Amino acid sequence: MTIGTAQLDLEVESVQVAYAEVDRLVQGAGPMLVRLPLQDVRTGEDGPHFLALLRGKGGNATLIGPDRAVHRVSPYLIRDALCADLERSYDAELDQLLEVAEVSSARQADVRQALLQVQLGSQLIDGCWLLRLSPAAGVGQQMAQIRL
Repeated sequence: MTIGTAQLDLEVESVQVAYAEVDRLVQGAGPMLVRLPLQDVRTGEDGPHFLALLRGKGGNATLIGPDRAVHRVSPYLIRDALCADLERSYDAELDQLLEVAEVSSARQADVRQALLQVQLGSQLIDGCWLLRLSPAAGVGQQMAQIRL
């Protein structure tokens, strides 16, 4: 990645984020590359797969798709994909706990998420790279990035 980004006057910074902070990262960061789990849960296709997140803001995340088109999606879709492998390892245990506790089906998703936040809050998730202009980039590029 370093070679390609140097030609574009970009820096790449690998970041790890605590499980409890993934929502905030996805909704407030960008541009960023995100590595998704090795197997696409929708297609079963082996990966890795990457997302190019232009920015997250409010209720939308703006991505560049493989078709080079800009797509707006819920940031929760990205969050769910980033956290899927980690959360999946707790599925059986949580299913059993929710059943024993007789949590109504209407509340199970909220209770599951609250329990995951407590259980996994400090677990680090990697596979994210922030992109930014290199200090060597021209003044015009730097000004455009900060919208001057």
